Amino acid sequence: MIKAEFPLTTLSDYPWPALTTRDIALYLKSLPSDSMRQQYRAQLHALMKWAINEGHIERNPVADTGDPRVVRIRVRLTDEGYEAIYALAAPWLRNLMYLIRLTLQRPEDLLGLCWEACTGQQIRIEQGKTGTRLAIHVRSEIATLLARCRDDIASPYVIHRIPGRIKSRQQRSQRRDHHTQILRTQASRAFTAVLKRCEFFSGVQNPTTLYECKSLGAAQLRQQGWSKELVQRLAGHRSVQMTELYARGHDAPFDLVGLNPAKDPGHTEALL
Repeated sequence: MIKAEFPLTTLSDYPWPALTTRDIALYLKSLPSDSMRQQYRAQLHALMKWAINEGHIERNPVADTGDPRVVRIRVRLTDEGYEAIYALAAPWLRNLMYLIRLTLQRPEDLLGLCWEACTGQQIRIEQGKTGTRLAIHVRSEIATLLARCRDDIASPYVIHRIPGRIKSRQQRSQRRDHHTQILRTQASRAFTAVLKRCEFFSGVQNPTTLYECKSLGAAQLRQQGWSKELVQRLAGHRSVQMTELYARGHDAPFDLVGLNPAKDPGHTEALL
């Protein structure tokens, strides 16, 4: 088992050569969950690579252990669940939830969206995860939401709030450049806090997440007649298969067939 005589002054004092793959395997097996095993194995793997580079060991004993695969259960957000959360959410969180649903963008990208990127007819956004640059057409629903976001709070960000306590610039998080800016972790915590107060989700195992507003929005657009390819482009998925994965758990739409594009060339444009 992984152990050493303490106190150790530095990591170089650890008995690295005596550490075996079996030691690592037994230690990982003693952890209570696959997610924790996966996390700790990754950390140990990086630590052993450092030990090799420093000359403490010649081979990585973690490399031959099995990599735990965590099966994530996706609890789909339904229209009823969405409305239950929406009713209890703060105005800024409502705006974020609805903007995710309408644009299919990731929460972190929308939290970084500034007004200067909204031209009236388009929302110009560069997705942080993929680097994809999109000019999203401002449909009537999006225009109405953006108008609601333009409140009496002076903020460069579309999604914003006045914090309960305004910190000085020196005390402010380095990731925040304006006191009205909302960080991704804050949005997730706020969403989870609403879930805990929501009777609709009382007793539900593996409750939904803020990210599921995107999945719900994708399903809604498919029901409205958008093709998988159009939804894929808007959501920033690398493949149609990924779009289909996000659609699992929602009612599958009926695919339109038999349309002659030559006679109705504006059909696809109308969907945008």
